[in-house]
Amino acid sequence: MPFLFKLKIKNKFTSSEIDYISGKIFTAIQKEKRLTNRPLEYIKKSLKSGFFFVAVEKGNHVTGFIIKEKLFSDYYEIKSWYISPGKRNSGSGSKLMNSALSDKSIKYLCVTFQPKVTDILKHYGFKQISLNQLPMNLLIKYVITRNLISVIRHVFVKKSYLMIKQ
Repeated sequence: MPFLFKLKIKNKFTSSEIDYISGKIFTAIQKEKRLTNRPLEYIKKSLKSGFFFVAVEKGNHVTGFIIKEKLFSDYYEIKSWYISPGKRNSGSGSKLMNSALSDKSIKYLCVTFQPKVTDILKHYGFKQISLNQLPMNLLIKYVITRNLISVIRHVFVKKSYLMIKQ
């Protein structure tokens, strides 16, 4: 049976699944240097709230995840898109992204430091914009929800790419 037929995308979990899956996600984030560190409690809370879409195989084996988190009004942020190395280029990343982007009535933002990722995001209908192209109320909400060090890093240290899907 092909890999994708065994894969499930979940964003609703039992308490015991949250304990198990949060540990797997936390470990993956620690190992993958290109992902933003996230505290274990944040991961648990986000799993409980339905913000995480998780790719699981038989036996709740976690093979990937993506976060879709409300920013403001009808804007959501897509972040921490991860597929385990052995499952990359199998279609599971597309399945995760399509699940996270399934609501066509909302707008999505994504920020990345990786130029390669911008090309992938364009495939899903994202386009690159600058911060000053965001509506002022969204810009304010976006900036105040960031860690100060992260804002400084995005603006002064390492070029980041802001992408939007409307």
